[in-house]
Amino acid sequence: MGYIKITPTDTLFFRGGKPFTAGMDSWTDSSLLPSPSVIWGALFSVLFSEGKVNRNKLDDNEIKKLKIENIYLYNEKKQIILIPAPLDIFIDENGNYHLPKYKDVAFSSNYPLSVLSMVEEKDVKQIENMFIDLGSLFKHYSYGYRKNLQLYDFSEIFVSDYKVGIKRDRKTLSSEDKQLYRIDLTQFREEWFFLIEYDLKDIEFPEKGILKLGGEGKTAKYNVIDKPLAIEFAEEAKSEVETQLEKEEFVKLILKTPAYFKNGWKPKSDNLLCATVGKPLYIGGFDMAIGKPKPMKKYVPAGSVFVIKKKNSICSEDEEDFKGFGLFERVLI
Repeated sequence: MGYIKITPTDTLFFRGGKPFTAGMDSWTDSSLLPSPSVIWGALFSVLFSEGKVNRNKLDDNEIKKLKIENIYLYNEKKQIILIPAPLDIFIDENGNYHLPKYKDVAFSSNYPLSVLSMVEEKDVKQIENMFIDLGSLFKHYSYGYRKNLQLYDFSEIFVSDYKVGIKRDRKTLSSEDKQLYRIDLTQFREEWFFLIEYDLKDIEFPEKGILKLGGEGKTAKYNVIDKPLAIEFAEEAKSEVETQLEKEEFVKLILKTPAYFKNGWKPKSDNLLCATVGKPLYIGGFDMAIGKPKPMKKYVPAGSVFVIKKKNSICSEDEEDFKGFGLFERVLI
């Protein structure tokens, strides 16, 4: 297992799943964070350009040499490791967090119904674009310690920006009329990075270098680093939760990355009790083996929560899970 720190050198742009046509659309659909396949593609391209994989035979054996095990937001100086916050955390008008209690529920044909029991009768709303410290997930969230939750808003980690562009005629290079458009950009605040945990078969990743990340050919520096102390501390807390789970009948699964299920939002599991899921994401990609774009698929977003009987589990039904899709953590309900 290895760890790579990715430090963008500029603003970042990640295309969303909706098509964009200059002249018809004035605002491109963009994503706040890269999909796992974008991260995987950036790292695999380094292996490809460095001759670490067989360029003449990009079959499954070559492509699956690189597996993404985790994707984090990382503050090296403060030793903070973040994942998308569970979507069953709610916030009231005073900024206080609330954690629901789950009960047995029935399912509709299209959408999961989760029955929530709040300790206090207050107007609350579901959190959005927030991240939770990995250690706090196990030490506080898992035990219902809502006042101790270590949550971070998107704006504490990233600076939002945008750029206005205009389509040009390829022959004359002059601007075309009514072809103005806007794209949203993000940039890490000082001391924040991407941290990727990966598994690599038979070969080693170059110690450091430059890679391309996201749209518009944006670049980032990468460095192979030792396992951060923050992850070791989180794993200690996780082991305590795992011990406690042995005594429990049910378990809560938190998606850390988007997951694909053939039945829409609902994973293939006979013991699924209830779920709190976010708005679907549409993710495509590019097939390096055949040199063509892949069709868009609908994914359940990171932060979605599933409650199941402990003896069972769920798994993403995507043939590209090795790229980092469908990663989750188990916690107490």
